[in-house]
Amino acid sequence: MSSKRIKWTPDKVIKEIVKLDDKGEGLYVRNVTKVNLALLKAGRRHFGNWENAITNAGYDYEEVKKRGKREGAQKISKGRQKRFNSTEYLEAQKSEAILSLIQIHKENNNLTYSFLYENHGSLLAMLYKHFNSIENAMEAAGIDYANIKKVTSRRKWTDDSIKKEILKLLENDEPLYVSYIINQHRQLYRACVEYLGSWGNALDMIGVDYPRIKEIKRQETIENSTLYSKTYVLKNLYEIKEKGLPLSRKTIREHTSGLEDACYNRYGSLKVAIEAAGYNYEDELEVAEQIWLVKQREVQMKWTIESVLAEIQQLYEQEIPLYKSHIQSYNQSLYDGAINRIGSWSKAIEKAGLDYDKVREDSRDASYCGYLFEDLLDELLIETGISYSKYDHEKYNPDYTLRNGVWMDAKLSQWTVYASNTIDRYKYHCRYLIIIYMRGRRGEISDQIIKSNVRLISVHKYIKQLSQHRQQYYLTEINKIESHLEKIEDWI
Repeated sequence: MSSKRIKWTPDKVIKEIVKLDDKGEGLYVRNVTKVNLALLKAGRRHFGNWENAITNAGYDYEEVKKRGKREGAQKISKGRQKRFNSTEYLEAQKSEAILSLIQIHKENNNLTYSFLYENHGSLLAMLYKHFNSIENAMEAAGIDYANIKKVTSRRKWTDDSIKKEILKLLENDEPLYVSYIINQHRQLYRACVEYLGSWGNALDMIGVDYPRIKEIKRQETIENSTLYSKTYVLKNLYEIKEKGLPLSRKTIREHTSGLEDACYNRYGSLKVAIEAAGYNYEDELEVAEQIWLVKQREVQMKWTIESVLAEIQQLYEQEIPLYKSHIQSYNQSLYDGAINRIGSWSKAIEKAGLDYDKVREDSRDASYCGYLFEDLLDELLIETGISYSKYDHEKYNPDYTLRNGVWMDAKLSQWTVYASNTIDRYKYHCRYLIIIYMRGRRGEISDQIIKSNVRLISVHKYIKQLSQHRQQYYLTEINKIESHLEKIEDWI
């Protein structure tokens, strides 16, 4: 039986919010996303954002958020919370921050706030957490911060200094197209515009052919936009067949990243793409099924219930993580054997005499940190004036959808972007994809174009737009999330 479509109005939204509260459900975004996504979408549609919807229903949004953080924090073990808040832990963290600050000062005498923000965001957050200001932290480290500020007053640009900086870029073989310079060398770009009229004029001054640079960039953009063409799809499907493999969803995914999405993008479905390559879709699926059955028989011959349990216990003794996603990459054969012989990975863990909830604990904590960062990013985007909708796409599910076909996705770490399929999954289906990450390599805070329509940005770039007081708030919250993550990763 199909359910009747709800006709949402502002009054209906408010009534449903009240009903949700009467049931004892939390009204924070993460919980409403789970229990009544349609209400969340309707609230944002009629009131602009969820905060306005909550406020119009007569609730204090700050209290709603506090409940969300409070209930989320309960997922983290009490033992860890006690450790994080212990005097010994905080003092050790404080001492470590000071030692790091002293070491960085030895390498760079002109240790400014902006330098720390750009290169050591986590340390800066730690200093604010323990000392309340950069001045107090510098004083505790024995560094004359007043003299540093005096020495590093705003740089005075000249034609010669501009030339020198551009020549450095040439020596380092950095790109010279304007979008890269604006993102990576903003002060230099502003100086060129202020003193020479444009970036192109600055390059002409040192004899660089700027029209040629623009043409190379244009050709690169064209190449990237046409890379996943029908010809590309067919070529890769033929390569799979040349390896003696059937054309199934599994073999297409494993052959090269982005090929599956390219099939949908160029042909509408895998079936049409496979048949465009001259193969019968049903025949390919049948062959794939036969291969799968052979593999299952091999698994049955290799693994018994006893050998599965013995292997799990051995991994446990070796302190190898036993949560599902890790085992699937670490020992796929064992995982298949557990499914085949015992029915599920959780049952196999329990049958081996282990507590599955404890095995899963750190994985849940990492997911919880992702929820915390996303909630914080919700707040930051609103504060910086960026309008968005969440989980509001019919087929794909980016974290945020903005105006004019722009999508946005949140990641805890810069290095996980390249290990995930986020870019290949989304970039062909939106006009522009922005990935915002919390932690960078070696504290890196970047803003770079990594594909023709994909931009990778540190969350700290958005935080910098706020007042010092609000920056301190976000840095403190990020530091809390990073502290949890560091402990999780130490275990892993």
